[in-house]
Amino acid sequence: MLFLASMLGYVLIRVMNSEVAFGSVQLPHTLLVSTLFMLAGSFTMHMALVKIQQEKQPAFRLYLTATIVFASLFVFIQTPAMLGMWKQHSTLMQQWNEQRLQNPIPRPPPTPALGDERIAGQRSVPFYGLVMVLILIHALHVVGGMVALGIVAYNGYRNQYDHEEHAGVRNCVLYWHFLDGVWLIMYAVVWAFG
Repeated sequence: MLFLASMLGYVLIRVMNSEVAFGSVQLPHTLLVSTLFMLAGSFTMHMALVKIQQEKQPAFRLYLTATIVFASLFVFIQTPAMLGMWKQHSTLMQQWNEQRLQNPIPRPPPTPALGDERIAGQRSVPFYGLVMVLILIHALHVVGGMVALGIVAYNGYRNQYDHEEHAGVRNCVLYWHFLDGVWLIMYAVVWAFG
């Protein structure tokens, strides 16, 4: 619900704001590479589930290890991309604030229906900040998924799962598929409406 509401809010704000041109939010190309690692990790996690259901413990552990590697690569690539976007966001915010100081938006007189309240004129919205928050929320969920993955791997290497008892593996797979779906939708929405 959080991601759905965030994406809907982003699209509505983006479409209704005519002051910021579409394409002003440029996503780093490295995010596409990290997306491939996330999809690969989801595939290997799914294969781990298949292998544990078949009682193939060595293959199960191999796929779990591969998933940990792909998830780590995702985070490893995302971190510099996020830092680069943060730097770009900070630069744009500084330019935006300087422009606002040079060209202040006049405030209309008080509206009789609202008493003493003043309503500001149209304002530009710095979208990088919103995009950063969305990506950071997703990154935190990925870290949570890595914790769950670590627990599953720990239990897997201790032979705690078999073809009958593997609910932890199944739940971890569902979580990774959910993260994939959220990331793909978020990436596509920001790319399309950026």
